[in-house]
Amino acid sequence: SYMAQDNPTSDTPWALLMGIERSIRHAVDLTAFQFAVVSEPRRLIVYQQAILVLKTGATKYRVLSVSNVPTLDRNAPYIRFVERLLKTLGGRGALGKPGTLLSTTVPEKLQGEWHEFLPAHVFWQPLNAPDGSEIGGLILTRMAPWQDAELVLLDQLADSMGHAWNSLLKPTRRAQKSRPGVKKFVGIGVGIALLTLLVLPVHQSVIAPADVIAHDPVPVA
Repeated sequence: SYMAQDNPTSDTPWALLMGIERSIRHAVDLTAFQFAVVSEPRRLIVYQQAILVLKTGATKYRVLSVSNVPTLDRNAPYIRFVERLLKTLGGRGALGKPGTLLSTTVPEKLQGEWHEFLPAHVFWQPLNAPDGSEIGGLILTRMAPWQDAELVLLDQLADSMGHAWNSLLKPTRRAQKSRPGVKKFVGIGVGIALLTLLVLPVHQSVIAPADVIAHDPVPVA
């Protein structure tokens, strides 16, 4: 078995699962969530590396966090490769559901990089919001094949991850949705201000050449 074996015997897989879900749900912000997603599942499932990605377009993904990597270098060849790989696979419709990713499904150039950067077995787990929309995904890699029992547990974890991620993103999404309303409110305010200015009296003056003549002159010796 390739499931984690370094836990006390009292920690059954389901007890560990609930503990991991609790840690993920209690993440105080997106940074803590991103760290928990790539590190906590290791208590239950053995993997070489976990990569959390955010979906930013129809076929585009952005790497957010990588296990065992405290600081993410966006220009690192490994990160750039993962994002290009997902763009290619997404364009071919290979990321719609959980499954093992195969190097034979990508162009030859990417296959060479695949064997350089990734071990033999790569698994893709989409992470969805409660309404079913895809937020991003989790990539797990290792040398040994994946077992059915592990994938059942991972699917359960993915459900909790999607709910927690969606909750943390809600304030940002609400702010984005409210922007048109804010702009409309500002526009109404500007219009009222302009109407107010129209009813105020405006004093005008004209500059022109003139002679100053005394109205009642008094000679002074």
